[in-house]
Amino acid sequence: SFLWKLNLAEKDLMPWADFEHPEKDGYGRKLVYKGKNFEVMVMSWLPGDFSAVHNHGYTQWGAVQVYGNASHYLYKVENNNIKFVEKQNLKSSNIALVNNALIHQMGNESESPYLSLHIYGTEYEIDEVTSDSLIFEIENKRIVKTTGGAFFKLPEDAISVVDLLNCTDKNTIEVFCKTLNTKLKNIDNQPPKNCIEIQ
Repeated sequence: SFLWKLNLAEKDLMPWADFEHPEKDGYGRKLVYKGKNFEVMVMSWLPGDFSAVHNHGYTQWGAVQVYGNASHYLYKVENNNIKFVEKQNLKSSNIALVNNALIHQMGNESESPYLSLHIYGTEYEIDEVTSDSLIFEIENKRIVKTTGGAFFKLPEDAISVVDLLNCTDKNTIEVFCKTLNTKLKNIDNQPPKNCIEIQ
């Protein structure tokens, strides 16, 4: 309701746009404001950009408002086995709620760039709300912890391996590989080997 009342437009977020982000990152990420218990960020999405599958660290409440046609993939993990739940096609000004239980992936499957506004918060003071975020690397069959962006192909010194990850559902593998192909073929200019292996 707070975001609806603000009635922000994409032009309001442009000072934090980062459409020239490194392609390997998957999307642009800029901090707008850091409070005692919350952070506000703007993400920039070029056509073909995707985040990794991730959660949000210590986030207890939050919201994402998109300013374009966003693809929002939801997953669940039970006993270290990951499964695709649903895909939401978000339209400009749509808002999605987030917390630390949400495991998702966002991307831009349209032909136009767009921005999104992200607010992450906790009920207590914390230095970095999204620190210790988990990335669910289906392609590498592992769960890793990181502080920062939910990027594909993070360098090994930017992560720590938390646990193994299984994916036995064929539909989940097909859905994930579609996003992996979109992003990694642009980076490596070749089909991602790991995706072929998990199929």
